[in-house]
Amino acid sequence: MIDKLSKTTVTVIFGLAFLLSQSVILSILIKLNLKDVFVLQTTFDSSVFSTIVNQWESDGVNHHYFNHYYLDFLHPIFYSVFLASLLSKPLNRGLVSDKFSFVIVFPFIAGLFDLVENVLHLHMILNGSYMSGIVVFSATLSHLKWFLCLICLLIWLVWITNGYKKR
Repeated sequence: MIDKLSKTTVTVIFGLAFLLSQSVILSILIKLNLKDVFVLQTTFDSSVFSTIVNQWESDGVNHHYFNHYYLDFLHPIFYSVFLASLLSKPLNRGLVSDKFSFVIVFPFIAGLFDLVENVLHLHMILNGSYMSGIVVFSATLSHLKWFLCLICLLIWLVWITNGYKKR
């Protein structure tokens, strides 16, 4: 698996797909207040969540948030494979011990968290029900997703930096 993920073709294709999908998603969400989008995805407070959604509804712009989901359900696949591909390169080249190969699953866990977060948001918004437990769970997944993605990038940077120092 690591040898297939580490291929440059995989890195380039999924890296470009990630960048393109991120650009399209941002071009859709820019029509909303991006700060509100960020707060909505990370708040642990159900009243903050409902206030943002209700404001979008009253402004008649909530369709933009719904529209971003057409691509946002594919987006986690793109960044998960891209990050796993980056992490697999130093492993495949022997720059890092195989005992660390378990980190390859981190991007996929982040992607799974992202997908569940998307489903929870859609469930809450479509049903007009902003239960505190669901908002907290969704925010927790969002924070963990971002944390795992950042950890993946940091691990990759450490691995390639140490790998080049050894050469």
